[in-house]
Amino acid sequence: MNQGYLRFTYVFLTLFFVSVLVGVGYSAYQDRQAQLTFQLQRAQANALMLEDQITQTFQFIESAAMTLPELSEATLLSVRHDELTRWLLRLQHSQPALRSLSVMGEDRVIKVSTNAANLGVRVMLDTFAPADAGQGFAANLRIGQVQTGRDWAGDGLSEVHYFFPIALRLGQEKSHVWVVAAVNPDYFLNRMERYKQHENDRYEWVRFDGHVLVSSGNVLQEPMFSKPALISEIHRHEIGAHIDRWLTAYRTSVQYPFFVAFHIDQEAVLAQWVRGFWSLVSWTLAALCAVLGVTVVMIRHFRISEEVERRQQMELLASRDKAEAATRAKSQFLANMSHEIRTPMNGVIGMTQLALEESLPERAKTYVQSAHTAAVSLLGVLNDVLDFSKIEAGKLEIESVAFNLPELLHTVIAMQRLMAEGKKLNLKFELDPATPVWIESDSLRMTQILNNLLGNAVKFASRGVVTLRVYATPDQVLHLQVQDEGVGMTPTQVANLFVPFNQADSSTTRVFGGTGLGLAICKQLCDRMGGTIRVESIKDLGSTFFVDLPFKAAVAPSKMPSDASDLARNWQDADFSGVRVLVVEDHVLNRQLLLALLRKVNVEVTVAMQGEEALDVLANSGLAFDLVLMDIQMPVMDGVTATRCIRADQRFDSLPIVAVTANAMSDERAICLEAGMQDYLVKPLERQKLYDCIAKWVH
Repeated sequence: MNQGYLRFTYVFLTLFFVSVLVGVGYSAYQDRQAQLTFQLQRAQANALMLEDQITQTFQFIESAAMTLPELSEATLLSVRHDELTRWLLRLQHSQPALRSLSVMGEDRVIKVSTNAANLGVRVMLDTFAPADAGQGFAANLRIGQVQTGRDWAGDGLSEVHYFFPIALRLGQEKSHVWVVAAVNPDYFLNRMERYKQHENDRYEWVRFDGHVLVSSGNVLQEPMFSKPALISEIHRHEIGAHIDRWLTAYRTSVQYPFFVAFHIDQEAVLAQWVRGFWSLVSWTLAALCAVLGVTVVMIRHFRISEEVERRQQMELLASRDKAEAATRAKSQFLANMSHEIRTPMNGVIGMTQLALEESLPERAKTYVQSAHTAAVSLLGVLNDVLDFSKIEAGKLEIESVAFNLPELLHTVIAMQRLMAEGKKLNLKFELDPATPVWIESDSLRMTQILNNLLGNAVKFASRGVVTLRVYATPDQVLHLQVQDEGVGMTPTQVANLFVPFNQADSSTTRVFGGTGLGLAICKQLCDRMGGTIRVESIKDLGSTFFVDLPFKAAVAPSKMPSDASDLARNWQDADFSGVRVLVVEDHVLNRQLLLALLRKVNVEVTVAMQGEEALDVLANSGLAFDLVLMDIQMPVMDGVTATRCIRADQRFDSLPIVAVTANAMSDERAICLEAGMQDYLVKPLERQKLYDCIAKWVH
């Protein structure tokens, strides 16, 4: 039993090793054929590149010769030879393949040359190819045989240097001259050597008649093409290959009388393949012996990697949960802080505004005005912090609505003019007449950016003019420019200008106030709107801010007449007599403020202090209400729950409900609208917006 099992094991291992080796042998045979094919393709590619480089060099020489002054046998006698020599020298220096350039007439004697020793030398054009000029431009260039020496004036005995000549005919048939160039073969030899990958690789640059111009061997000892039997085939085909002991690829020039042949030693390729084959066999045997151990190690490694990856995923999920929890906590904190600060702020701002409308002693009025200004300033700081937090949390929404641009700009200017006049500044506004009146963009964010820039300009300027320039480009980009003559900034201060909580220097906050968030918010808003903001400033001379915002052209909406809207257009003239409103508010000060604001415009007000009480009033009072102003965060029953209960009663399907909340986060608005409310007002309340809202929903 054991003997049979051992024999089976030996046979199985033997068959396995034999099958592997047979597979390796077959693969090696396929690799041998692939190597020969690859080497032949390499030879073809090298021949193609060499022919292309030589053709380009000849084309350059031809083009350069054509830039010479118009020459003929007659003008050659009259032209100044020193001037012509300078022309030739410039052409020679532009092409490193040239050793000299010469001009000769019909007598074949060199008259002008960049090498003075060449003057008077007779050139035998009979040895050039092609023998007949033929037809066409290309036939004007002929290639001579390789000659010893560095140039025409050599003694012809030196075997250290050699050159080959080319001749280019210029002028008419009967009065032509010849430009003769002595070409340095070493220039092409160096280029050809770059394509050799093996010491046995060979190349030849040959005229059509078989004379070798440049080769990897000794041209003077092997002046003729090494494979003369191929010349007739090469004349018939532009490109081709021949396989014997050598893998030969050739490429003929379609423009000049030469071809390039590249030879690769097939025996060297096969010898390299044999070495690779035995190396492959030895490595295969070693791999077979090591495969079991490697498999065990890899399985262990995979198990460890899987465990590490599982732990990393768990840690990543835990980190994500922590980050999401932190984000939720931050958002909840901001919502709570917004509500807790805005709720009393609403009462402070509203009550001080109402007090300012009363007849107060001058000193008391000054105190109340100061308190009102401080409250509004604190509200601006709160809005900056909330906006920046919304941007960081990705909750700031950008809208695209149609609005009247000049009307928006005039409103912004009117808001800033009072502060500018208080500092005796000239606030100028320049609007290009070609700017569209109605555009589609985010009017709220555009107003916020302009108020911030103009507010800063007025704040930091103590003299001169603050200018707002606005114009639009044909590609629908709105350019806003705010220029002041204030304190200005240094380049270092400009570089840090749009960094959150950063101001020009530490004294800025003490002197001018602010959180350092305004410009950071402007930068973020511009980025979210697809625009840009930048600044140019000179210390003590002022600053100029440039804002570019994309927009879409819009059509002016048709006017929808509304008597109620006309009533609310000016809050001082508003009158809502006969309108009954239910106010649901738990905060005493805010409740008193709403009562005062509504009674000033003759609204009949009923008050409920939380949601359940509001439901009782609607169900049992017997009063028909035109509108409900609903606070959100209230004890017992909040405003959202109360709204859902009201909407569940079909009697109140058409009753408008408007949220009046101190939470300014965007998700709060979505929750209110989803619960069934029609509109949304944010504390501190602006009187005009409150009256506009009543006019909008009371018909």
